[in-house]
Amino acid sequence: MRVALYTRVSTDEQAKSGYSLEDQLDKLESYAFQQGWEVVARITDDGYSGTDPTRPGLLEVLRLAQAGKIDAALATKRDRFYRSRLLRYATDQDLEDHGVQLLALDDTGHMMGDSMLDTFAEWERENTRDRLMDGKFKKARKGEIPGGGHAPYGFSWTPNENGKQAGLTPNENMETVRLIFEMVARGDSLHEVAHALSAIPTPRGGRRWHPNTIARIVRNECYKGIYYYGKHRTVRTLGRKNKRRDSPLPQGEWVAVPVADSGIPHGTIDAARGNWMLATGHAPKHKASSSWAECSSAPNVGA
Repeated sequence: MRVALYTRVSTDEQAKSGYSLEDQLDKLESYAFQQGWEVVARITDDGYSGTDPTRPGLLEVLRLAQAGKIDAALATKRDRFYRSRLLRYATDQDLEDHGVQLLALDDTGHMMGDSMLDTFAEWERENTRDRLMDGKFKKARKGEIPGGGHAPYGFSWTPNENGKQAGLTPNENMETVRLIFEMVARGDSLHEVAHALSAIPTPRGGRRWHPNTIARIVRNECYKGIYYYGKHRTVRTLGRKNKRRDSPLPQGEWVAVPVADSGIPHGTIDAARGNWMLATGHAPKHKASSSWAECSSAPNVGA
């Protein structure tokens, strides 16, 4: 039988004993040799979640199956392929059309037994996610920002005593942020601001500024010294395209974390936001200032 050996480790499993990619591959090589199977490919997904159906390695397994080059993919444990029963079932159905199956060293060979393993893997993944979220909220309540992703434009991450991203400090791009607020405060449209910044690299290093980028900066509370953690929780929509959506959390669950002041006058920031709200219809024109006061309690700095 022609097999592809599949190994995977997620970010949070990197330090766990028995999850190393090398250990997984050694076990698979030994088992395939004992069975007399032909190893066609050795495929690895390093640092990918078991709920991600668009992993490069997993997609390679599907490509080999569609090309008729393998009869099976072999992993050390069923949860190496998936920690989602729905996605596992969908993949099994897809591979069945090509006469290919997913095999694991811990397969029970019984529908009920394998179903229990898949259910436990999904339950364990949800518990792990909840523990990670609890840890991040605890860090935020201590006055530190759970690091990850890009810092708001004009800020750089600063580390804590453990070397982890924990705070924000202004950098040289804050002058561009100041210019944005000043232009919007005097009445310039977001398109005019975007055009005026054409000679300055965008927050991601691009050439062209978009009005939506300007709007995100204008309504970001970080520039008034507060980072709100926990406004949203990212929810993965199961399916082949692996879409994600932000599920809003109640305002009472947000955690306000103080950050270094941007140096931009708060009056300028408020004026810019008021003009942005009027221009975009976020507030009634005859109640611009009072509506903004209400909106400012729901900042748009997400986790």
